[in-house]
Amino acid sequence: MIRKIDKQYISFASKISFFEFIQTEFDEADFEIGKYKDEIDFLAKKFTIEKLTRLFKKHPKSIDIFEEVLQLKRFTNTQYTHFCFDVNVLNNYDENAIINHAKKLIFKFENGKDNKHFVNLYKRNCKKDNESREEFIFFLKRTIISYLNSFLNAKNKDKEKIEREVLYEHLENSIGSRLRLSRYLIENLNADKIIKSIDLKKYLEVKRHPKDTKSIHGNFGKMKIERILEDIGMEDIGKILAKTIPADQIILPDKYKNKFCYITERIVHGIVKRKNKKPKVFDFILFFDRKPLILIETNFFSTTGTKIGINRDEYTDLKEDIQTFCRKKNIVMKFVWITDGNYWLTKTGENMYKNLRENYFTADHEILNYNLLKANISKILQNMKQVSKAKDKISKRK
Repeated sequence: MIRKIDKQYISFASKISFFEFIQTEFDEADFEIGKYKDEIDFLAKKFTIEKLTRLFKKHPKSIDIFEEVLQLKRFTNTQYTHFCFDVNVLNNYDENAIINHAKKLIFKFENGKDNKHFVNLYKRNCKKDNESREEFIFFLKRTIISYLNSFLNAKNKDKEKIEREVLYEHLENSIGSRLRLSRYLIENLNADKIIKSIDLKKYLEVKRHPKDTKSIHGNFGKMKIERILEDIGMEDIGKILAKTIPADQIILPDKYKNKFCYITERIVHGIVKRKNKKPKVFDFILFFDRKPLILIETNFFSTTGTKIGINRDEYTDLKEDIQTFCRKKNIVMKFVWITDGNYWLTKTGENMYKNLRENYFTADHEILNYNLLKANISKILQNMKQVSKAKDKISKRK
């Protein structure tokens, strides 16, 4: 005879979904080729480290072309640190070497020009007049991070203030940076051979940037759930609610009386994460008659990883804390974990599921996947509706 828990797992696992490519994975090509005519013309010819170093002095924004061709999105923080600063000196144990280097070649560029942007950032980080040697080096290194952040995200379209000019100024005035960048491009990335092998202009016209794979996987589950809710006629009321909502009845127009609706990415006042006591942002909150009834978290696991264990611990704590919270407030809310993906088909996933069902999510419809949610959503809603109305009747009698 098959045990009940084995039947529950088979029912769950047989409904597991594989990832569907239902959203765009790349942003549209948007490199402004017209602003780089001289740079593109130069790169069409054979170039060496020496010639490249001269190019970055005259046309520092040439770095944008190499970044576009050689990277998925942009050079990493580590790469930019290497380009802009002599990390061999900064990693030195000799404090004198670091301090002397900083005063000669960081607060000033190598051509003697003051690096005003760096100096201003340092003053913001260090508000002491007489710092010790260790403090000086600490504030110096912290300022380097601030300085790099000035331009690392400057190509994002939603940035109001573009500070990419900070990088261009740095390359224009620092021979060491230009040389490190040129060597890295040719010796590490074979940029000269790659650029020579393509039609640079045409490539820049079509190159697209991949979107964050983590957000794609995260959005997949949310899109699946939104479709399920919309298919049964539930309305997203997020536009008319604040980031934090009360745990009891909320203020909504009369048309939402005795109706189901939902919101995404919201906090229920008073519910916090046990580990850090920060407010919990739920992926979905489902309402009936203007009251939050069902709190949902969702994720999709393609492979085994530490994130699964973190979610398991957080959600088992959260389920218990929500039950305690509801008892104290004399209200009704249900926590549902909707999780899916290949992981749950593995032996490790099977053991995880059985442990969760035996010890934590013991009631029906507390841990579901997308297909099980779709099959049971009407039943779940009607059950919570009845529980809520029964609670209201008891409260009125009292």
